Amino acid sequence: MMPYPVLQLVSDGIKRLAVYRDPLTKPADAVIWLHGGNGDAVEFLNGIRPRVDVMDIAPQGLVTGSNPGWTNPWESDIPEEAIDNLIDVRFMASLEAQVRIQFRFVKRVWLCGFSAGGGLVWSVWAMRPVIPQTFSGLCAVGKKLRRTPEKAWKWNATAVPAIPFVMINGANDSPDDESTGSGEHFSWQESYAQARLVNGNTINEPVVSGYSVCGEPFNLVRLKIASGGKAPAARYVVEGVGHVWQSCESCHTDDLVIERFRTFGLGR
Repeated sequence: MMPYPVLQLVSDGIKRLAVYRDPLTKPADAVIWLHGGNGDAVEFLNGIRPRVDVMDIAPQGLVTGSNPGWTNPWESDIPEEAIDNLIDVRFMASLEAQVRIQFRFVKRVWLCGFSAGGGLVWSVWAMRPVIPQTFSGLCAVGKKLRRTPEKAWKWNATAVPAIPFVMINGANDSPDDESTGSGEHFSWQESYAQARLVNGNTINEPVVSGYSVCGEPFNLVRLKIASGGKAPAARYVVEGVGHVWQSCESCHTDDLVIERFRTFGLGR
């Protein structure tokens, strides 16, 4: 038996599923959490802290190749039933709309993805002029922005609408696919700079973060906040770790996400 309620919808003619945690309230905000490659929605949702004023939703990726994951616009390895490599960008737009329809009390929907899920977040960010949606803010964890878009991913930073954006990565994090050539992604700093460029940020300043990394009190979380322009942006760097979703009492990755989303308007 599924430990969580299931939200079902059809996107591109394919039945898609998401599990969600019922907060037993009627929160104005919902956050969609995207697992990484070879991930499981239930396990990922298990690692997200419950919050009384947030509905947490975790969709399940389709099998691409041999593992469940997410199809990004630069990929040629797509699910058998997919018509093109924009299938999951459209799914995110459909899921965001379905959440508002099914849960009328939800006023704002936010999106956060880890690793391959973070790549899909960057894709949603870049493709908004083509595939519109109304997310209130986005967060990419452990994933850089692709530098060399290929078929069906023709983005131009000056054409992408501003939206609150947060990026999180480990100081030792380098998730680039070994099968891709060097330089096909922006660096972490360049990826963050692209988000700031889109948002028109004119200020980027370091801010003290109150988090210490799991089991390592001297490894702290560094934070930069960008402001000015049409929307804010932020970047956390978790020192002493690589490609991992933090999950302990002192440092939950979703704590960082929610902290920034609250400054962007979540819960107001």
